[in-house]
Amino acid sequence: MEIKSLVALVVLFSVFKSGRALHCYTCNVSTSTLDENGCSGIGSLKGCAGGSVCLAATYEINSGIVKTYTTMQSCFPDMAGTECDNFFKTQKNLHTSVALARNSCYVCNSDNCNKKPRPMVGNGGMVYSKTSVVNVVLVVSIMLFKLINNI
Repeated sequence: MEIKSLVALVVLFSVFKSGRALHCYTCNVSTSTLDENGCSGIGSLKGCAGGSVCLAATYEINSGIVKTYTTMQSCFPDMAGTECDNFFKTQKNLHTSVALARNSCYVCNSDNCNKKPRPMVGNGGMVYSKTSVVNVVLVVSIMLFKLINNI
């Protein structure tokens, strides 16, 4: 297989992969205790609109009398690494009469990647880029081709 064929195959794979809609685990549940697996068994996998990432977040709402913990997992607009910050700003705006504390949040962009909760990373969570994955596949393919053909 010559290099042009290999590159064409990798490009074709990336075009095919990028044209498919992202599917995220979707659930929104509130409990009286912090449960990292609050959505376990009650959520579902749903297709997202283009330009989305998967988000998983947990936060505490304290009214002074009652404390609840909310777990939310869903599709969310891709905001270049600021998804978690924007999600919590929106929640704070919706819950103006209570104290809201952020427990965890992350974003990712592969199917069903937000099903299991993970601890919060930094201020914005983690984003895995499809472009990065395609670039790695391309580089590895070229290296394997050169190795096999002793170039």
